[in-house]
Amino acid sequence: MNYVWVGWLIIGMIFLAIEAIHPHWILFWFAIGAVAAAAISGNYSFNVQALTFFLTSLCLAYIGRPIVVRTLQPKKTKTNVENFIGRQEEVIEDIDNNKKTGAIKIYGTHWHARSIEDSITIKSGTKVEIVSFSGLTAIVKPA
Repeated sequence: MNYVWVGWLIIGMIFLAIEAIHPHWILFWFAIGAVAAAAISGNYSFNVQALTFFLTSLCLAYIGRPIVVRTLQPKKTKTNVENFIGRQEEVIEDIDNNKKTGAIKIYGTHWHARSIEDSITIKSGTKVEIVSFSGLTAIVKPA
């Protein structure tokens, strides 16, 4: 009696166990390939089984992995702060990194601001461009 199919199923379970420990959606497809090889093991030679295993695994990994990763990957949504980057706003309090002072108004709301360069002091009334944020502090450069 031919029990090669049991070996293929054991290989598939090993791939699934490793995938469960280290999920990157690669070994899952090899587990499916092992099941496909087990399914044909009664009628075909070992070479055909091995070829079925590799072709099935590689094709499914090539086609399926991007779909599964895209589906399971959380979508990154922009926060309000990220929408402010690139905007030009007016300085309402002199920005001086050495004195740790400075503020701008974004949509009428007061935000602490720092210059992107410590050596630059930006006077009130100057237009600046928002480059990034550090916590709740806007990092700006002269526009």
